[in-house]
Amino acid sequence: MNAPSLLSIYTKGTFRKLQKMFGLELKDPYMKYKEIAIFKELFTKLKPKKCLEYGCGTSTLYFLDFLPKTHIGILLNIIKAGSKKFNL
Repeated sequence: MNAPSLLSIYTKGTFRKLQKMFGLELKDPYMKYKEIAIFKELFTKLKPKKCLEYGCGTSTLYFLDFLPKTHIGILLNIIKAGSKKFNL
């Protein structure tokens, strides 16, 4: 895996903070960019058939592009204390 440079990580984080400050919609998960890179590589290489999503924020929709189209996902929504199972 090619590690992103410190400058690129800082730039992305600063840009994300500005987007949030101005009320713009964020396209990427609100997590550290190193974590995003690790999950993208993990999903792309391992192609899991099942996936557990804990939290159901923007990462749910973002990471769907990196999972096989036939995977089964289980979403646990901690805010509403409910859960939902979906097949894609």
